[in-house]
Amino acid sequence: MHRNSKENHSTPADAYRFDEFELIPSERQLRKRGKPVALPPKAFDALLIFVGNAEQLVRRDELIDRLWPDTYVTDTNLTNTIVTLRKVIGRDAIQTVSKFGYRFCVPVLGEPGIPAPTYARFLEAKALTAVRSLESMARARDLFGVCVAQDPTFAAAWAWLGRCARFLEKFTAGSANLDLADAAFRRALAIDSHLACAHHFYTQLQIDLGQSAAAAARLVDRLLSRGDEPESTPGSCTRCGSAVSSRSPSRHTTAPPRSIRRS
Repeated sequence: MHRNSKENHSTPADAYRFDEFELIPSERQLRKRGKPVALPPKAFDALLIFVGNAEQLVRRDELIDRLWPDTYVTDTNLTNTIVTLRKVIGRDAIQTVSKFGYRFCVPVLGEPGIPAPTYARFLEAKALTAVRSLESMARARDLFGVCVAQDPTFAAAWAWLGRCARFLEKFTAGSANLDLADAAFRRALAIDSHLACAHHFYTQLQIDLGQSAAAAARLVDRLLSRGDEPESTPGSCTRCGSAVSSRSPSRHTTAPPRSIRRS
């Protein structure tokens, strides 16, 4: 069959998968239901940025810096690129965040290099973290643990494993989860030194532990090495500075959220 030809087939590990689409960075190709979809180069690059930061704010000026480095362009260039993408993947796929930028709203179901079953387990675990109960966080922690056992290079799974362990450490006794959280964040950043969620989660931990200066130094180094990253590093640096000048309460005095229910 034509659909099984080598030209039109790609393993899930080669692509970001969302909705009916596959985005294959190595081939610079977007496919819908297995068929290639034409995209201008800048639209492809923008889509690659969006899927890599799905459901997170991507700021307008940072998008422009990445898409047109060392070139002066107006906001019209970016607007036209967004319009092109919306025509292809759907108007509601990219949300405008007024005065700030855009957010890719379509759930990403897979990413290059991660086996499909492992990524599905990763998404299941992320859904559990939204519940924010001790039981759901413990289940999510265990699922993220399975993900990193199946693929030790899965940086995002390491970062989310650390987040769950940190949550459980804050509202339960014992230091094992704290050690796990610190080790998981370090592992995530060792694999991908620019992983936004790892920096964000690790910064929260360091601030709580009175390590704001170390967190600020790490974030400044990240800004210097990759200042075009479409994330909230400047805001994180500001929180670190505030924490240095005004010590926050003990990390165990914070009341747990209302959704916390001990099992």
